[in-house]
Amino acid sequence: MKTHKNSSGRAAGWLQAFGLLCSTALVSFSASAGGLVICNHCPSRVNAAITAGSGLVVVADISGVNLSAYEVEYDIELRRWRTLSTPVLPSVNQAFLRNVDLVTAAAAASAGKAKNSVEAKAADTAAAGSGGVIVHLHPDNPGGANEMPFPSAFKGSDAYEIVQNATARQTFGRRLAEAFKGADESSPNWNSIASQLSMAVLTFGELYGAGTITIVVQWRNGTITQYRLTTENIDEAKYENGESRDAQGNKIPDSAISNPATAGSYVGSYYFGELPGGADNLRRWMDSARMYGVPVTGAGGNRASCSWDGVTIKCMAY
Repeated sequence: MKTHKNSSGRAAGWLQAFGLLCSTALVSFSASAGGLVICNHCPSRVNAAITAGSGLVVVADISGVNLSAYEVEYDIELRRWRTLSTPVLPSVNQAFLRNVDLVTAAAAASAGKAKNSVEAKAADTAAAGSGGVIVHLHPDNPGGANEMPFPSAFKGSDAYEIVQNATARQTFGRRLAEAFKGADESSPNWNSIASQLSMAVLTFGELYGAGTITIVVQWRNGTITQYRLTTENIDEAKYENGESRDAQGNKIPDSAISNPATAGSYVGSYYFGELPGGADNLRRWMDSARMYGVPVTGAGGNRASCSWDGVTIKCMAY
């Protein structure tokens, strides 16, 4: 597959360090036959593929931002290995190009070497997130701004559904990880390789403080949910407690409100918008607080306030 024209130039310098780590030996990310082989500046991709054994093998030249795929088998009669070139799954190739671009832009930004608007944006998001990459998503992808595909089954959801439904919260995390990796549910072999490849890219990112992907989802109703993806949870993005917001910017109660270490972050006054809509927004907020063990006194209105005495958080609606 050809390299992405926006990735190849910027990636070259920043991927060189990763190339040095892998230049003297092949690096395999699979414990069994087949899988992923990292071979930067590879003198022979075919020979690199053979080192992984029989099965589907992808040779990744991360320095050159290039993937090659082979079906490898051992010919018993000829007593030698044979390789057959096969297309890289398009979704995996697209994810690889996109993720290398995101991580290398953030790596460049973290070193103060942003050269264009993409890297300047990465510098802003890296600073806001204390390193790493921040990816913004919207169900409708306005203006083509999404930096990775949005899980189609969740386009009608919102932050409250994710907060209040543990199954939806976990499933959405898995779908976000699949979208990041370019995984295809119809192919277990490619799914495994997609995970290994994303691990390799994020491992490189860790060298420059860009090994964490923070995914900020703004839903159709203006509510916000945040997830995080790292090499430790590459198959399921983890929900970020305490980071959900309603359309007015209020913190939505989740498990963080009942955690003594984070409950204090909910102290303050809340405004839920003009009536009558504000009353509905308040009701949903109260339902979430009560779900996580925080009683809310009062009723009606479109405002609330919370206080924390170091032991108990108390909230009142009015």
